[in-house]
Amino acid sequence: MLIRAAQLDDLEAIFEIESLDFTLEEAASKETLSKRIQNFSSHFLVLEQEGTILGYVNGACCFQRNLEDWMYSMEQEEKDANHFMVFGLAIHPDFQRKGYGSLLMNELQNRLRQESVEEIVLTCKASRIPFYRALGFLDEGISSSTHGNVIWYQMRKHV
Repeated sequence: MLIRAAQLDDLEAIFEIESLDFTLEEAASKETLSKRIQNFSSHFLVLEQEGTILGYVNGACCFQRNLEDWMYSMEQEEKDANHFMVFGLAIHPDFQRKGYGSLLMNELQNRLRQESVEEIVLTCKASRIPFYRALGFLDEGISSSTHGNVIWYQMRKHV
């Protein structure tokens, strides 16, 4: 099991997982994922086993405290920002419920701690709140996000 920075060679596998885990309205396009791999390489992590990508997490550092829809289209991080916005955590359906999402989130947190990031912020559907609570995130209620025409809940964790 290896957690590493995503590379453009991983794009097809990442896009497949994105398409399986999110609805068409929620999912990032292949072009958006490609830009994130290129522009946020140190914050786009994949979990790989024997050459197979099992899942990934990605996001960017910002100065704002809340995750807003425009951020999903960011093309560069705000250097020295102390908040990290998670754009997506996804595990291939064949490998879900094995603790891989927790592995990725814990590794991301460890890396962000070394960068002096203070908080991790994300939005999730109501069904995912218990997962993120178990990782130490606090539920801040319904987010202002309307991404994908879904009700999202904002979660926050101090690093």
